[in-house]
Parts: sequence; structure tokens; C-alpha cells
Amino acid sequence: LVRRRSGGGAVFQDAGCSVFTFIFPSSDFHIDRNLDTVLGALRRLGIEAEKKGRNDLTHEDKKISGSAFKHAPDRQVSLHHGTILIDTDLT
Repeated sequence: LVRRRSGGGAVFQDAGCSVFTFIFPSSDFHIDRNLDTVLGALRRLGIEAEKKGRNDLTHEDKKISGSAFKHAPDRQVSLHHGTILIDTDLT
């Protein structure tokens, strides 16, 4: 068990889960643009999702994705990563 330096809550991962990562210079970092990119990819796969709350993605009012962030001002770079539940058995 490890804690991510980027913070965020607990993450469930199995074979039905996918992850994404964005790394940008801090001056070009935009959370909404990143989430719009993920939403566009999901739409192309036939999954209609939307942004909810601070940085969650939902499908049919169920959370399918959460994100965490790390800004490194000394390196002038920012990281955004998250998980997406695609085909996960939560029983």
C-alpha cells in the first residue's frame, strides 16, 4: 500500500480499470481541457459521461473517474492523472 504524492483518495484498480496521465508545463496546464479530452475519448467509445463535482466524471449519475494533481513550481511542470472504471466488477 502506498500513497501517491499527488494526493487524492483511494484508488480501486483491476483489469477493468484504465488510467490516464497529463503532464504539461505549468503555464499550459488546464484541468478542464484535460477532462474534456478524456470525455471526448469516452464519447468516441460510445460512453456518454459528464464532469461532476470538483474533478469527477460520471456516467448515468455514477462516478466512473476521479483525478489527482501535482504541481511542481520548482520544475515548472504540472501532473494530472486519474482512473476510469471501464468494465469493473464491484460486487
